[in-house]
Amino acid sequence: MRSQEQLEGRAIVYLRRSTDKQEDSLRQQLEWALKEATRRNLILDVTFEMLNKAEAAKQSNIGDLYLDNAITGGDLSRPGLQAFLERARTDSTVAHCMFWSRDRLARPEHAEAGLVFEKEILRSGKHVVTAAGVIAPLGRFENRIGEDIQMLLDYNTASEDRIKLAKNVLRAFSQNAKKGYWCGGRPPYGFVRALVSTDGSKPPELLPDGRTVNDDRFRVVVIPGTDDANQKRLEVARRIAFMYHDRLGGLSCIAKTLNAEGIPSPDAGRTRKGRPVPGKWTVSSVRCVIEQPLYMAQVCLGRRSEGCLFRYDADSATGYREATNDERGKDGKGGKKTVYRDYEHWTQSESPVKFDPIIPSDVWFRNYERLKKIGSQGTRGVPRCVDPNKYPLEVICSDCGKRMVGSPYSGRDCYVCSTYGNSHGTQCKHNWVERDIAVRFAVHALLQRITSGLERDEMAKAVKEVLKDNQVLARGTNERVQAVRDELARLNHERKAAYRDTIRTDAIHKADADEAYLELRDQTYVLERKLKELERMEDLSRVDIDGEVEKAMAILKELHLFLSDVADSRLRELFSALGARLTVSFEHHKTTAGEKRKRENFPIETELVFGSEGEIAFPAEVAEKAIPRVNSVLGKVGRGGGI
Repeated sequence: MRSQEQLEGRAIVYLRRSTDKQEDSLRQQLEWALKEATRRNLILDVTFEMLNKAEAAKQSNIGDLYLDNAITGGDLSRPGLQAFLERARTDSTVAHCMFWSRDRLARPEHAEAGLVFEKEILRSGKHVVTAAGVIAPLGRFENRIGEDIQMLLDYNTASEDRIKLAKNVLRAFSQNAKKGYWCGGRPPYGFVRALVSTDGSKPPELLPDGRTVNDDRFRVVVIPGTDDANQKRLEVARRIAFMYHDRLGGLSCIAKTLNAEGIPSPDAGRTRKGRPVPGKWTVSSVRCVIEQPLYMAQVCLGRRSEGCLFRYDADSATGYREATNDERGKDGKGGKKTVYRDYEHWTQSESPVKFDPIIPSDVWFRNYERLKKIGSQGTRGVPRCVDPNKYPLEVICSDCGKRMVGSPYSGRDCYVCSTYGNSHGTQCKHNWVERDIAVRFAVHALLQRITSGLERDEMAKAVKEVLKDNQVLARGTNERVQAVRDELARLNHERKAAYRDTIRTDAIHKADADEAYLELRDQTYVLERKLKELERMEDLSRVDIDGEVEKAMAILKELHLFLSDVADSRLRELFSALGARLTVSFEHHKTTAGEKRKRENFPIETELVFGSEGEIAFPAEVAEKAIPRVNSVLGKVGRGGGI
């Protein structure tokens, strides 16, 4: 590195911090960059106002400023980093790329990945400016082995620091949990965080949300809140546990009851991604309350296993283990981000907490075992359908008008209401119908229509009328086709010229040139779609109407033979080509108290529809897909309690 070299030219800067708890990190990096640019006579068009704006708007790039806020250095696909590297590769007006140190640019798992990033900048003809000095650009065939070795050493140190930090954090978590201290995160529902001294010389001091403690003399514990609001929350948590224990309702039923009574959920009043949280109880929020061991006065660690380098493991001698490939994911950021572990593998506190249990331990364990059984037998975390041919028919719930999804239910393959599931039971009803019954009904309804001689005559007549109407629409299409072709040729010529302007123009006018090119491109796409439609219409004038009708009727005959013995793998293709949709209406019953639980929603009425409104039948498609194009003929069939 040549640290005293006097430079000139335009510069860009990259900033990064791993967490938003490093409050002054980004400002310190930018302060260094501005002073260094002034000292070396560089043009760096960046201000602290731009940094504040980027942080507030969660942007990764504003002008010559690039940043990744609260993103780990091990993530090599960071948006700010990728934009910084792309600018270094492509912008010839930039001569210098600045970042505080190499561990700000990357903390890769393998040091050579960081070396590739930095040499990519140098090969593009840019100087690299860091707090340690300046590195001159590399020529096409130039190699500097000494600098390469130093880069590898620096990035290897950054990688080792990341690994050491991950191990130390997991080791500290284990030690704190065994002593009954809180290991981070929001306190459970009805609890608050408190600061205590390790020697017990100071009474607990309440900690506000967001405040962190970096002092070896103190630790954080969670205790039940003593104010009225938290006392009410603890009563709700106790009520939830006993409702589930006494089988007064499942998770969904408990959530519905709490929402009906207007009780705010644990997230009520908070914001997520800049938007207020609705504050409604869901199946997940009820389950989290029931599974929380702190309500039985027990601090535990290891309920969830997270991390892309190492995972906490109470069964291991070190207290951690390496993350598997499935847990890491392809990008190294953690594919299976959270793995839930059984109670036997948790770390329990060795010293008792200083408050009475909210929920008796026997109630908690019974609830936990019941939830564990549900989780092992249910479909939590399991894809609804691996084989797309398993649920070939589109089924609509008449109550909400939304599409029902294929999912195993009660040991059978069923279509269930997606609105009910996505809203955690707060919207629509628990409507479901067996897959085999719905598909069998659709096949028999279709067979009934195409085997009727009267229906076949009406279909032939309708196909003939549609073709005649389309021939009327096709008159005068030749002139319009030629006019669109001429206009399209002119636009393509202008678009090529605009593209050349985007390459040749300077940076000041580049935005205008890009906008002009994109506008011409959009106009070209619109005309191309219009030309395709007109060319299809142009062929209508040459159609043999009687011949096309005969082809359509021959297809109906082949369809009859096909439906008589159709395989499941072909049903999806068939129903999709016909545009088949089955709408199911349900009758809702409520069971009385003490009566044996029965199914509440029964399918009582069905409506099968083929095709879609507003489509035009073109000649080539009439011969291949006559039925879906004639919605007015097939109409609606099959009313009644067929399923």
